[in-house]
Amino acid sequence: MLKKLIEKRAKLYAQIVEQRDKLNGKTASAEEQAAWDKLMTDYRNVEAEIIIEERRLETERLSSQNANQENERRDAREREIFRNILLHGNMALSQLTPEERTTITGTSGTNLMPKSIADKIEIAMLAAGGIMEVADVIRTTRGEDLGIPTLNDTSRKATIVSEYSDVSLAALTFSQVVLKAFTYRTPIMPISWELLQDSQFDLEALLVDQLGESFNRALNDHFTNAAYNATTTPRGIVSAANNVAGAATGSISADDLLNLMGGVNAAYWKNAKFMFNQTTLIHIMKLKDEEGRYIWNPDMAGGARASIFGFGYQLNPDMEDIAATKNPVIFGDFKKYKVRIVRGVNYMRLNELLAQNGAVGFLGFCRADGALVDAGTHPVSKLTVTAAAQ
Repeated sequence: MLKKLIEKRAKLYAQIVEQRDKLNGKTASAEEQAAWDKLMTDYRNVEAEIIIEERRLETERLSSQNANQENERRDAREREIFRNILLHGNMALSQLTPEERTTITGTSGTNLMPKSIADKIEIAMLAAGGIMEVADVIRTTRGEDLGIPTLNDTSRKATIVSEYSDVSLAALTFSQVVLKAFTYRTPIMPISWELLQDSQFDLEALLVDQLGESFNRALNDHFTNAAYNATTTPRGIVSAANNVAGAATGSISADDLLNLMGGVNAAYWKNAKFMFNQTTLIHIMKLKDEEGRYIWNPDMAGGARASIFGFGYQLNPDMEDIAATKNPVIFGDFKKYKVRIVRGVNYMRLNELLAQNGAVGFLGFCRADGALVDAGTHPVSKLTVTAAAQ
């Protein structure tokens, strides 16, 4: 808005200068005087609009600055409360205002982590690689079943009809993928009283790192490999993927990878990647096409990420190694795998459980689920090794 007004003012100023130079001191005619007066009025009006717009933008800037400062103060206070509870337990709650107590405590004796710290744990989970790094992560505040509707309308197409002829009816058949909220708990992490008293000990950082790693190990394993059970576990992306049989060699060839790509509809190729573990990557890096060229392209000169047949890949330590009946490689659009996390990460401080050992225990828990959304056109396929290695 301001830019357009400044440009308009510049054009009016150019017209004023042109009109002034044209008159060159001569007496203006009535028509010329009217044109001059209009230019000056338009210029003053635009000047006034610019001043108003500049004041509005400055007000918004100051308001945003104040809001950011307030958010920073709130985050700092929440982190201070969090550290005090970690170090001193629920005794620290007595020093809080009712509003602060509401934001930091949950039900069943649990404490809610400040968002800035919970986000660190989720970032640590994503940074660890695997399915969490490439899936579509959905965050919800409540844990009831979350249905994601699906529709396969690929068989419907328009037809040529004669004038005034009837059009047939074809009902749409919807389905859905349901995401639940399975509860995950970390093992209890003991911290000695001596460490709690040590001012140099960063308990917050330790908690973030350990909880993040613990959750990532469990969630990545389940989101990768778990067989679906509606009441106990998520459905891993490998078990949900469309199966493509590999050559009966007990290994993986370049043609196997091409066949795997063919198992995914080309509509999904725009965002498609391969996924495998590090051992499989080393095997694939040695594969060559029919002309003796390596299919793995590091593309170091261009600065782009390495690729296989032009597609990127994601390392996942929980993918299976190459062996008979195993699924060491999947390919497709991994954003079609939905990860649902409810209210981030919570934690508990256990004061009495380890008291005889001179320690305090911490454990974290979160609720999550994962599922591949497949309307019937197979956005992800898996390669199955069909024979023992030769």
